[in-house]
Amino acid sequence: MNKDIKLIFHLNNHSFSYSIFNTIHNCFEKLQTHVFTHDKYALHHHVEKTIEMDGNLNNNYLTTLGVVDTHPSTFIPEALFDKKNLNQYVNLTYGKSQTTTQYIKQKFVNCYCVFSINNDLLLSLKSRFHNLNIRSTSSIFVDYSITLSKENNQELFAQIHQNYFHITLISYGNFKFYNKFYFDNTDDFIYYFINCIQTLKIKSNELEIYITSELEQNDPILEKLQEYLKIRFINRPSTFLYKDTILKSAPYKNHNLFSQLICE
Repeated sequence: MNKDIKLIFHLNNHSFSYSIFNTIHNCFEKLQTHVFTHDKYALHHHVEKTIEMDGNLNNNYLTTLGVVDTHPSTFIPEALFDKKNLNQYVNLTYGKSQTTTQYIKQKFVNCYCVFSINNDLLLSLKSRFHNLNIRSTSSIFVDYSITLSKENNQELFAQIHQNYFHITLISYGNFKFYNKFYFDNTDDFIYYFINCIQTLKIKSNELEIYITSELEQNDPILEKLQEYLKIRFINRPSTFLYKDTILKSAPYKNHNLFSQLICE
């Protein structure tokens, strides 16, 4: 049992990323991403094969933190939340599937995040990782955005991937809006992003926009966005130390992992 080490992972339909964090040294010591290449296999099979081939994932850790970005989620104000209606919160919006509905109280705002996860995937993760604390990406993303807010302006935070993005509005420190959009190409992305701002009825010159992503900074998606809007890339948290190999990566990357410790 590695009592001084935490395993932190992020899982979506395309990849499994993880980090090894040393609690004694307050340091992220390793980052690794495994990209799934065969779409014909179910996601839980990809996960099981990845764990089998990576020795770091076969160790026993005192705590494992993980986020999944595979199924729908929604936010329910604390005053309206009722565990008896748990399945309805997601199923009424997105329909039923072979999933289990989970919920977690947000750390920095008075609401619950309700999310679904594939039954086989959840079973695989729980059998492989002991003392697993699992949340949805949306839950961590909103909490993390609140911690980053300066509380003196309207701030839009976005986490951008190759074919989807998460977006949340924090208005003067208060959580106002969250959504997740899928897109097919760069033009679709720009349409959804700008339309979201227009729907929220916020003038772009009165809005601060902060970005995290695993894309390269010269990716057409990010370059196109900068043609339309002034954006700022978020730096990695100064709260922690990082090994040199991690410091060589772009500071706006890997926040799916760093944020989990901030919002633990």
